[in-house]
Amino acid sequence: MLGIIIGDVIESRFITDMYRSYDFDLFDDDCFFTCNSIMGFTIVQSLLDSKELIKSDINNDGFTVIFENIFRKNLCECRMKYPKFSLNLERKETCDLKNQGAKWISPLAHFVDSESDLMNLIEIISKILETDYTSIIGVKAVGLAIYLAKNHNNKVEIRKTIEDRIYHCNLESKELASANEVIALKAFFDTNNFEEAIRLSVSLGNDQMSIAVITTSLAATFYGVADDVKQIGLSYLNDNLLKLFKKWEDNN
Repeated sequence: MLGIIIGDVIESRFITDMYRSYDFDLFDDDCFFTCNSIMGFTIVQSLLDSKELIKSDINNDGFTVIFENIFRKNLCECRMKYPKFSLNLERKETCDLKNQGAKWISPLAHFVDSESDLMNLIEIISKILETDYTSIIGVKAVGLAIYLAKNHNNKVEIRKTIEDRIYHCNLESKELASANEVIALKAFFDTNNFEEAIRLSVSLGNDQMSIAVITTSLAATFYGVADDVKQIGLSYLNDNLLKLFKKWEDNN
């Protein structure tokens, strides 16, 4: 979740002014959290609300219906709590939920104990967000990469697993060149620390917000986040979100 927040806040000021350089301050007064952080927290709340079920009954036939209801309830409450939920909260830029799940999937990867449980939850959330088949592949690739990073796999192992089991081809394939998830994965693989990863993801242009949030979700898991960067990033959250983040940390 921390990676989502950091990438979201850093990239937020470039939403309407695309930036293509490594050279920028990570944070400034124009930064803010957007619906990407909100959606990440919606998933976090749903995981916390169904914690016992996930740990004991995730393979039960009734689990899908129960988790769907929990997630839909939290999504509805989120819309009520944040009236501009379908918009970026300050700049009034459209936030389309459809086919965007890769940006918010990292809490799932951190929460589950097995790849099969991860894929199960990805399928459920992707269905609710009306994710098409091609985009689900990208969500699974990002989710699996984060899960493998959490479990201390190295970059070579992560990349080979993603290529062999998800895409069934090399990430350099022309067919994958324009996919945000692949661009973000390559940005992670091509850098050596968290700050390099966020700077490269912002400088790539294209759909900067999606690429930045996906990249930082993976980089935060693999490299960790410096405490000063963490504290500054969290300072942009409101009290309710900060409280939920602390609860998430305590339970994860």
